[in-house]
Amino acid sequence: MLEAVYRQVEKDVDSMNALNIAQGNKWQFKADKAVEGSRMIITVMRHYSDDENRGMVRFDFKEWGINISRFLHDGWEVKQDKEGLLVNIVWDIEKGACEMLVDDEPNELWQVSQKALLPLFFNPNLD
Repeated sequence: MLEAVYRQVEKDVDSMNALNIAQGNKWQFKADKAVEGSRMIITVMRHYSDDENRGMVRFDFKEWGINISRFLHDGWEVKQDKEGLLVNIVWDIEKGACEMLVDDEPNELWQVSQKALLPLFFNPNLD
């Protein structure tokens, strides 16, 4: 599950970087992961060509699901966005599958990634 989330995030970051290059935009995004025991933290950073951090999304995997925190540039500095995401993961052992719930609504993996990353990708205060 953790690796599947990371692969989806990487795919979305690569797509956004390709779009930025095609449009001549110097903004780039970078996805990294750190594994600490059974926990994995994925960090996506937005930076300009000078590598200045202009925003970040952190996926922190817990036993119950994923805590997603966003840190967005408000025009002056990077601040934590009050509206993070909590993704509850419900396992169905009989089916051998899991379900991702955001606000008690089922979400596909790509939907969770998009909900987490779109505010970083399209933050108007970053230009």
